[in-house]
Amino acid sequence: MSSTFSRLADRMTTLGFVLTRANTLAPVEGAPDRLAGTFDGVNIVVSSKVSDDVAIFLACHTFGHCQSWIRDPSLREQDASDPSWAGRSDRISFAKASENEANCYGLGLLTEVAPEYVETYLDLARKDWRAFANYLGDSDETQLGEIVPNGDLRVAVSTVRIAAAFDL
Repeated sequence: MSSTFSRLADRMTTLGFVLTRANTLAPVEGAPDRLAGTFDGVNIVVSSKVSDDVAIFLACHTFGHCQSWIRDPSLREQDASDPSWAGRSDRISFAKASENEANCYGLGLLTEVAPEYVETYLDLARKDWRAFANYLGDSDETQLGEIVPNGDLRVAVSTVRIAAAFDL
């Protein structure tokens, strides 16, 4: 029987995405050294150094961001983690909306391919949000909110500027 990660990769392939794991990830400008994954709208690479559960979460979550960018490519250039966003009053709310949308698409994929991982995914999504919100300067006040699977999965269109997933 194939692994959950392999089944996710197979499903993503039908949509024009490439999901792989690698020991070494290409550096991403402005991102910390300890990356857990990279993604560019078509290619998703997850570090082989993370656990299987985290790899599954990152595969789905980064796929969710790619799904968002298909619908609105300008979203890739609106990055709340960019230092130029420091001090913006909408920084946390924008990040929350972006992360929630990515999680909804990621959960849509996961419920189709491996529903047995849903609870683990939701736990990791909340942990990921807290880590990201804290990185952005949120003082544990902003909750992620409800994550509802969105199964409207679209075919990959084109690559965008590479993005990074931080180590959880």
